[in-house]
Amino acid sequence: MPERQIRGISKWDAKEFYHQLGVRYRTHDMERIEQFLAECVRSLGEEQKNSMLLCVVCNELGSFYRGTSRYQESLSAFRKSQELVLDLKGRDTADYAVSVNNIAGTYRLMGEYEQAVSLFLEALNIHEKLGDRQSYAYASVHNNLALACQELGQLFRAASHLETALRLI
Repeated sequence: MPERQIRGISKWDAKEFYHQLGVRYRTHDMERIEQFLAECVRSLGEEQKNSMLLCVVCNELGSFYRGTSRYQESLSAFRKSQELVLDLKGRDTADYAVSVNNIAGTYRLMGEYEQAVSLFLEALNIHEKLGDRQSYAYASVHNNLALACQELGQLFRAASHLETALRLI
């Protein structure tokens, strides 16, 4: 059954959104999950009242598409989330670094390893500028960078990034 309208979504917080998303994920109905996410994006975009929640929803939609190998749609959703982060918080923020990491992850899965590495390094640089070298987000970038380096055959470099990630985790 398609999601017809998500009434009052602009009044939701992230907790309510994730609760509603979890309800749909428990059905294992990928079409229903996608419809819910798309309707949330549509509704929040029309209402223009809760940009931070729209950013969260776009990020989840990007993750959904990446998980279903729909990479162009993933990039589009992650870029929308990134635009919102730029408007709300700016470029030199941990949230922006996370958005760069998400986009890079999609490029890695697309087999565009050089592009992915470049973006992972950008994300690391942002975290380091912020003094954010102990967070899970920073460890995640190192882990993802290790995977991209491994796929490029740069095994020593991959091992170094993986060791950094493991120490932090």
